[in-house]
Amino acid sequence: MKNSLLNRLSAFMLAALLCLSLTGCAGKNVSEDSSSAGDNTIEESADSGKNDVWVALSMNVDTLDLVMTTSVGGRQVALGTVWERLLTLNSQGEPVPELCESYEMSEDVTTFTFYLRQGVLFHDGSEMTADDVVASMNRWIETYSNVQELVGSGRFEKVDNYTVKITTDTPALTLPDMIAGATVTALITTADACADLTETGYLKNYVGTGPYKFTEFVQDQYIRLDRFDDYVPYGEDGYVDGMAGHKDAAAQTLYYSYVQEAATRIAGLQTGQYDLIYGLTSDNYDIIANTPGVETQTQEAGTLILVMNKKEGLCTDVNFRQAVNAALSMDDIMTVGYGSFYSLGSCYMDECNGFWLTDAGFENYNRSDLELAKKYLAQSSYQEGDVFTIMTTNENNRDKLALVIASQLEAIGITCDVQPYDYPTMNAYQSDPSLYDMFVISYSSVPLPTLKFYLGSGAGFWTTDETFQNYISCFNQATTKDEAYQIWEELQAYCWNDYLPVINCGHYQECYAWNADTLSNVNIYNNIVHMWSVSVN
Repeated sequence: MKNSLLNRLSAFMLAALLCLSLTGCAGKNVSEDSSSAGDNTIEESADSGKNDVWVALSMNVDTLDLVMTTSVGGRQVALGTVWERLLTLNSQGEPVPELCESYEMSEDVTTFTFYLRQGVLFHDGSEMTADDVVASMNRWIETYSNVQELVGSGRFEKVDNYTVKITTDTPALTLPDMIAGATVTALITTADACADLTETGYLKNYVGTGPYKFTEFVQDQYIRLDRFDDYVPYGEDGYVDGMAGHKDAAAQTLYYSYVQEAATRIAGLQTGQYDLIYGLTSDNYDIIANTPGVETQTQEAGTLILVMNKKEGLCTDVNFRQAVNAALSMDDIMTVGYGSFYSLGSCYMDECNGFWLTDAGFENYNRSDLELAKKYLAQSSYQEGDVFTIMTTNENNRDKLALVIASQLEAIGITCDVQPYDYPTMNAYQSDPSLYDMFVISYSSVPLPTLKFYLGSGAGFWTTDETFQNYISCFNQATTKDEAYQIWEELQAYCWNDYLPVINCGHYQECYAWNADTLSNVNIYNNIVHMWSVSVN
């Protein structure tokens, strides 16, 4: 159980002192940004009683509308707690029911029918019906270009109060995987919430069906979720399988704080300020691993990607893109970003996506060949004095590894300018091709190749090559997974050898740590600690 208000105040002050000893200077965290922010957070904790859990995130959160953001931080807070989907992923990465009892697809894989669970309540007390699901799913489709390419003109429609269906223009074998695992989350909210949006299309109200309801969001400070007492769990009690299974909200209140510095997160865990922390670095691993009462877990979490601006500027020239790729030493880049918590590999998919793994195009991965890079550069339109602008975030060492990339490119004669921003700003800037030539970003593991955002044609990615698009169309229209895999292997080979829309640097691991005296049965899957499955001691 949590400490009293006095103990939390003491823990906060001790954490600050420990952070000084770990870093040599005061790291910036939620409480240090504003004295009032720290006081407000503590008061909320005291008001909610002792059954609360504090989580320190390593990624900032701009919104909990997961249809409008691919933010890892947003999913870490709200996916499975506030928001649920028709389907979710089990531990094998397979789509299984969550808000539906079952689903079926036609023999030609064009019609999908979902039979909804009855008696599911939204956080406003209303019952989930087909009208809500149709509005939510069609909002998702209209927002997400990748699923639009898959379903064509198909949209969800109501069959009866507890049945919905969609009929696609062509076979859509992978639609269940997209519903269950896309980073643009197919969240279910009320039809009223879908109709009450901001001018830019964001939800005004976070009304979900999950075991926790949204209570408060103080931007750049903390997010508060409270137990939803009328939650209707699904599945057998005690059964957890990846994102699937029986959800049991043990804590009364969850608090999520963005804490940029790893040392500050560690100090907060050691003093009891936080119960669980994300983003433990390999440099600091021994410190926390040897702390009594602390448990850790490391797992593969995603891929570090360099996304080329193929709409305008230097990267419209494929020879220039090849020059950049040939110059890079992936070990040097990944080490700066992740210490020892990474693995190299050319595959766009991660190790946890075993079915889709391929080494196609491996010969053009991790070349670190300066002479070859210079030859490509000489064949490109690059002129001495041209500036190559690299956009990145200042979170999780992305700015530092971007500087390593810049130094490697300068070794072959490319002048570089690294522009670091906070994640929301960088996310917004991706749609303006005049602001950068390449941006550095990480993507969490997904169960399907076409769920990789950088394989889409949306803002910032602009992957519009005709041959590439033909591969995507064929993949989407495949009627068996074996057929889809063959197409995927050919597509990856084409990307590495010819088109090079992005550069995959390697696969990163995420390390988590928690206080074993307050939390147990911690379930981690797909870079998310599922706070609905933990036990609060």
